[in-house]
Amino acid sequence: MNSIPKTITAEWLTVHDACEEQQALFEKTWPDGAHVTKRALVRAAKVGLNLEWFTGRVLPRSLYAGYRAKCDALLIEIIWAARTAERQAV
Repeated sequence: MNSIPKTITAEWLTVHDACEEQQALFEKTWPDGAHVTKRALVRAAKVGLNLEWFTGRVLPRSLYAGYRAKCDALLIEIIWAARTAERQAV
């Protein structure tokens, strides 16, 4: 079972096969690592770290499946709303 670590470090990212670009961005943002907090997650998203990659490595499979289902449903709604708005604009 996966578990959410209390702290993320450059070593943790290496062990979990993060790409070089994301590792560099993480280390630039948090040279000494980061505690996993809501504030840190918000900052990670703002600087462009891939939270999808992170969730796939830390969430238990059952939670990840639920997360993906909700993301997919939201994406479908966004695409449909954009398509509807485009058709109405014509």
